[in-house]
Amino acid sequence: MKNKIFCIGFPKTGTSSLEEALEILGYSVCKGHFNNNHTNYLISLFYNQDYSEIDKIIEYFDAFTDLPWGGTELYLYLSKRYPTARFIHTYREPKSWYNSLMGMFTKFDSSPDTAMKTFHSKGRYGAVYYMNREFNIDELSGNSELIIDHYIKTNNELIKYFELGNYLFLNFNIIEGDNWNKLCMFLQKPVPNIDFPHNNKSPFSAKTEPKKTRSQFNLFYFLKRIRNILIKT
Repeated sequence: MKNKIFCIGFPKTGTSSLEEALEILGYSVCKGHFNNNHTNYLISLFYNQDYSEIDKIIEYFDAFTDLPWGGTELYLYLSKRYPTARFIHTYREPKSWYNSLMGMFTKFDSSPDTAMKTFHSKGRYGAVYYMNREFNIDELSGNSELIIDHYIKTNNELIKYFELGNYLFLNFNIIEGDNWNKLCMFLQKPVPNIDFPHNNKSPFSAKTEPKKTRSQFNLFYFLKRIRNILIKT
C-alpha cells in the first residue's frame, strides 16, 4: 500500500494552500470543503468513532487535509493505523488563527451571538458540528479565550506526541514562509519551478523569487515529454 500523507493542522492554517501544493506534486488529495460530499460525512464519522468507514475512504486518496484530519485527535488513531505515513502539521500564531477562523464564521452574520446558527443555515453543517463537538460551544460570543486555549493545548500535545514517537513528522508554517523547499525535502520530491500556492492568502513577510505560473509549469513538462518521445523514436 502506498504510504499516505496526513495534514493534521487546524483549519485556517494554510490547509487549502497545502492541498494545491500536494496536487501539483502529483498526489490525489481528499480536500476539506463544505461543497465536498465527503467532508461533513468524515467529520461525523470521526466524532462517532467509525474508524472502519474512515479507513475505506483513506483507500481512495494519497493525501488528506483539513477536517477531520486536523484540528482533532484523529492523529492518535492515524499514527497507529498508518505508522509509515507522513504527517504534516500546519500551524500559525494563535491570535492570527483565531481572527481567520472568526472571519470565516462571521461571513454571513457579524453578530457573535448568532453567527454560528446563520453559518449552519447556509449549509456549513460540518464546520458548526465541529465547533459543537471539539470546542463544546454553540455560539462565538464570550468564547474567544476558550477557543484559543484549546487551539494552543491541542497543538502542543500533538507536537509532543510526534516528537516522542518514531514518525515522519513535519511542522509547516505557510504563513511565516515555509514553502516548496521544506515540503519537498520532507516528501522526497523535486522542487517545482512554480510559486508555492497561497490560497485564502493572509499577509506575511516571506519573500519569494518570481517563478513560472502553474500553466507554464504544466506546459513545460508536456513539451519535455514530447521531446523525450521524439528522441526515443
